[in-house]
Amino acid sequence: MLLVLTCNLPVALPVELSPQRLSSLVNSGTNLLLALPPDSSETWRDFAREFEVDIDDRGTQAIDHFAFDLDADDGSHTSLVLPLSDVPSPYLSPSTRNGPPIIFRGALHSTGRSPLLNPILSVPSTTYSAHVESQLEDLRSYGAHSTVVSAFQARNNARVTFVGSTDLFTDDSARLPVRTLHQT
Repeated sequence: MLLVLTCNLPVALPVELSPQRLSSLVNSGTNLLLALPPDSSETWRDFAREFEVDIDDRGTQAIDHFAFDLDADDGSHTSLVLPLSDVPSPYLSPSTRNGPPIIFRGALHSTGRSPLLNPILSVPSTTYSAHVESQLEDLRSYGAHSTVVSAFQARNNARVTFVGSTDLFTDDSARLPVRTLHQT
């Protein structure tokens, strides 16, 4: 069974979505896919920390002045172009890995040292996390130390996947043609 949650819900969660209930679902073998956008509540951030996934501060976004999409970006350089060619082979098929890059808008996160936790999609070394409005660079998360998709495999083989964006799952995002600085 797979339970998909977009975690931009209010702080007061229904009992069936409480972190304790979700943990018990994982313990019973349910797979979870959690989309945690930059404005996710502290409740969801705390839940992610239980799996050694540390979502950046609320309101911060991934920014890259070199790897952004020229057409999808609004000038904030938060529409990152991420090639899938570096994703490890057990996670993507060769045809997907060799396909077009994706456009990512969302939050970065760092991963702990648990051998059960796997970073899946990382960002270029030029990416950092900051509040877009102020552009204050908080280099707590940057480059190779950050990821946008990670998965935890529990000892019962249930998986919990963390994605730093809800935008990634929209039809608009999937249909965007990619145009970067290197293509002009």
